[in-house]
Amino acid sequence: MIAKALFFLLVVLSVAFLLSSLRRREGVFEFPTLFAGAFLFSIVPQLINHVFYPGRLPAKVYEDHGVEYGLIMCILCLVAGIASYRGTPRVRRETTLWRIDVDRLFRAGVALYLVGTFGALKLAALSGGLREQFTEGGHYALEWSGAPVIWSYVSKLLPFGLLLCLNSVLIRGSLWKWTVVVLMTLYPLAVIVFLGRRAMVFRLALIVFISVWFQRRWTPPRWLCLTGMALGGMCIILAPSYRTYANQTGDIRGALRQADMQSAVEKYAMGERGEGIENLIIGIPARLSYLSFSWGSGFWNGMIAYWVPGQIVGYRLKQGLMLRIGAGDDEVFWKYCGLGFAPGGAFSTGPYSAFREFGFFGCLLFFMMGRFYRWLWHLAAKRRSLGAQVFYVSFALAVPMAVVTSVLLAFDLLLLSVVAVVPALWLIRERQPTLVPCPPVSDPYMRWPQSLRRCTRPSPFH
Repeated sequence: MIAKALFFLLVVLSVAFLLSSLRRREGVFEFPTLFAGAFLFSIVPQLINHVFYPGRLPAKVYEDHGVEYGLIMCILCLVAGIASYRGTPRVRRETTLWRIDVDRLFRAGVALYLVGTFGALKLAALSGGLREQFTEGGHYALEWSGAPVIWSYVSKLLPFGLLLCLNSVLIRGSLWKWTVVVLMTLYPLAVIVFLGRRAMVFRLALIVFISVWFQRRWTPPRWLCLTGMALGGMCIILAPSYRTYANQTGDIRGALRQADMQSAVEKYAMGERGEGIENLIIGIPARLSYLSFSWGSGFWNGMIAYWVPGQIVGYRLKQGLMLRIGAGDDEVFWKYCGLGFAPGGAFSTGPYSAFREFGFFGCLLFFMMGRFYRWLWHLAAKRRSLGAQVFYVSFALAVPMAVVTSVLLAFDLLLLSVVAVVPALWLIRERQPTLVPCPPVSDPYMRWPQSLRRCTRPSPFH
């Protein structure tokens, strides 16, 4: 009974936060909509089976109130994220913001896209070529260590190049530039169609629609936004079976025909197919039993795993940089209920990844995330900073990713966005900033002559 009450509370809060944000035209692109929508269309469907039809997991999990603890953690994370988005951040109005040259922005985008394309071609070569990668599932047959990981990260620069070029042409476009942008979408579309990558679907949609809003102030109707979110939830459910069929047969039409939406939803709701919610339900009581938490070491280990190339520095040194704090999921789950891993899926879900680091206090990670996006939205939408707009679009995918998959993976995406976008904007900024009015001469702290006072503060955000 308690589990059902908590479940309905989670649903009501998700719907309320979502509809409240959608009252504004631009609300569809803000943090609360992306955040609450991820809970409503991904986390909630996975919980249905465990709330209304318990029994699939070991009895000890239900006896220790794993479902209730999981729901409480989800509610805490949802409320913390939404609560932190309230109010207006303090941004000094007198701060000088560097301006971005629009033509240089396009050239920087082309450069990033070419680097990403080089990485994609190298990754495809490891799979036997582009044809084998897209039609025979060679991309997934690789052993993901060493060179595949390196070239995969280089290929992830490709969407950032598309992002910079799209924003440039939306401000000041021409026929040949629009042609280049359209051609840039071909590789992401191939990844979506042939490899069934859900993350690329969401990333491409966010890049296009949020960029159009910032530069042209156009938003789709609210009913279309809700429909798109529902379809996004269906995409999460149907993509694995579509991807498996397409990779095994190379038949895209057949993969579309064999997709049984009703059967997929039923399997999803009954727990036969999940995305990792069982990690949350098993992991919380398991880690409470042994008081085993990572205390933030997961963020450090993630950076080492994805950013330190073992082929260059040596795998022994790479392993030596890792922090050994807290037990892994396999060890904790086995000691707790005899399972070597959670049977539902490989992803831990955002609420559990936060709990694994700091317990119930992990919900504060979503509080900090909400504050960060509130500040960034203020610079992008209110101050109309082009640099902040580009940053916001590049970071937007991290919001649903932090809920659906893992806070750690979202953090890795933020780092990748910073590495890709910050140097590009810094190099193409206008060298002469716009000056703002200086304090009056009577100010006791301004003793030097008026001609020498330049009240500027460089920043790459505009």
